[in-house]
Amino acid sequence: MARGGGMKNIYISGRMTGEHCFNFERFFYHAHRFRLDGWNPLNPAEHDCMKMFVGWQYSEDQYEAVIQYDLELIKDKADAIFMLDGWRRSKGARRELYVAMEKGIEIIYETKGN
Repeated sequence: MARGGGMKNIYISGRMTGEHCFNFERFFYHAHRFRLDGWNPLNPAEHDCMKMFVGWQYSEDQYEAVIQYDLELIKDKADAIFMLDGWRRSKGARRELYVAMEKGIEIIYETKGN
């Protein structure tokens, strides 16, 4: 999947809030799959898990700080964005897609085959 010389960064976007275990299993599955395909995955679930290991717990009042970190990651590092199925039900994923569109990076949507 990664094109051109060198490894490209792909941000994984999708619904977390309201999903069992924040949907982390799907985020990590696709991060692993992209890594095998030669991408460097930018996985927001990994960032959140690392904070949870040291005692952080997500609450709705932290939403804006969490999404701002993710949006900056897209702006600063992403060469592409992968939209997990169900992204339309996530206000954060919709914001991430908008930033990706503004930046003009490749957008890949999850389909039954990927």
